Amino acid sequence: MEYAGSQSLQHLLDDSSQTMNASLITNICSQISSAIKFCHNNSVVHLDLKPSNIIISPNFICKLVDFGCSQKLSDDNNHIVTVCDLGFGTPAYTAPEIFEGLFPTEKCDIYSFGIMMWQLVTRQSPYANMAIDTIIYRVRLSFI
Repeated sequence: MEYAGSQSLQHLLDDSSQTMNASLITNICSQISSAIKFCHNNSVVHLDLKPSNIIISPNFICKLVDFGCSQKLSDDNNHIVTVCDLGFGTPAYTAPEIFEGLFPTEKCDIYSFGIMMWQLVTRQSPYANMAIDTIIYRVRLSFI
């Protein structure tokens, strides 16, 4: 198995000495979107996209990791029951439809990717210092 590195995107975001210019952000987003596209083309939704699940090599090659919450979709996008059905990813990155109890789709990963892109630009943590139930309430409210 390939060694991807030991630093995550979260480490990069937390390192104030690391400059995050538009070129680097675009490169990182492009690589992450390619990984998401590969998953979706193979009927897999990750469901836990977040900076700590993106490993970055010293030369800024990104790898998507931690498929513990991922789900396999059937060809017609109907949900196939898996072991992880009762769980979901990290609340601050979780799409509102998951909190509503709806079956996950590719749109859930796109939502999480949007949160990560915002985080890359702002270098802020989404819903910082909020309790999990408050995060869930706010995200669900946006869905209504």
